[in-house]
Amino acid sequence: MSYEEYRLATMAQADTEYATNVGSQNREKPWILSDLDVWHQNPFYKGPPVPHPESESVEDEGFCPLSFKEASEVARKLAANTGRRVHVVRADTGNGWLAMQL
Repeated sequence: MSYEEYRLATMAQADTEYATNVGSQNREKPWILSDLDVWHQNPFYKGPPVPHPESESVEDEGFCPLSFKEASEVARKLAANTGRRVHVVRADTGNGWLAMQL
């Protein structure tokens, strides 16, 4: 295949390819920030759902509230898989949902 046949048509395609390549080497990261300052969901990430890094709230992304027990279990698994400390914090006492803070 020649360079002309392989060349990506747009900067967006090149940016997506970059994020895919970086994601394949960083499977523990749910989101990849490209050089063009665009967040891409990592197609290789297999952990629990993580809202978009620039979301206003967890509800913006359609995530269901978790009980404290459920959130603690997810936090334990996430910590075991990533080697990072994970804290469960009450994000809003009005509707009872919990968020995880890395």
